[in-house]
Amino acid sequence: MHAEGDYTLRVGTGDGVAQTNVSGTFIVSSSKDIRLFSETKITLTVGQSSIEIGADTITIKSPTIKLKGASVSAEGNGPKISLGDDAQVVSKSLEIKTESASLKLDQNAQLTGTKIQLGQPPEPPPPKDDQGNDKTKPFKLKVADADRQPYASKHYEVVAGGKRFEGNTGADGSLSVTIPDDAQVAEVSVWIDEYPTGERRHWTLRIADLDPATTPKGALQRLRNLGFFAGIASDWLGDDGKAAVRWFQQEIGIDPTGELDAKTSSELERVHGG
Repeated sequence: MHAEGDYTLRVGTGDGVAQTNVSGTFIVSSSKDIRLFSETKITLTVGQSSIEIGADTITIKSPTIKLKGASVSAEGNGPKISLGDDAQVVSKSLEIKTESASLKLDQNAQLTGTKIQLGQPPEPPPPKDDQGNDKTKPFKLKVADADRQPYASKHYEVVAGGKRFEGNTGADGSLSVTIPDDAQVAEVSVWIDEYPTGERRHWTLRIADLDPATTPKGALQRLRNLGFFAGIASDWLGDDGKAAVRWFQQEIGIDPTGELDAKTSSELERVHGG
């Protein structure tokens, strides 16, 4: 169908329905404007997501809704929210409510709640060594994407034992901090985009001592952390352990014997980060 000038297509009368079904890709393009007119409603639907444009209301529905741009703003009849390099909420008054607490800001600030707590609660003193110093232990980690490419020179935060540590990862995606000796879990966040507003990765890690990589148990612990082994690390490799060793050897480009030799143990320490 080709039209040199204006083109009008009318289908049906009254409540009639015009429907177009395409098995494949359907493209509508224009060198200028594309306009859709309706007296009641226009609905765009993809899977579980939809945009419904009514005469006086626009409704967006989706399991997840993201707004992303160099600058994002929303304005009402007075109040305004702006998201750029900084976040700003402007209004004559602002109120935040939960089930039993509220914060109201106008000419004054009013905070109410069953209990109002400022600052962190006091923590029990950490364990001490023989010299009276806080007992600590090293925490080392390497972070990488699904293709095992390191997240290099990325900002990280580690929370363990009630303490918070931050810095930048090394060229190989490594990070190393000294945490309280009684810490059993570490929360690790790494910003793979600009800190603090960019995309980040987060892991919750159980902290445990590692046996030497030259031992079957130490090798299996590292292989499990790297995703090559899914079983329980024990003092012998077994068939599953040897298969995991062989897989690791193939991935890093050494002879896939399935044996835990000196080269394999050294590479395990290097890739694992300790």
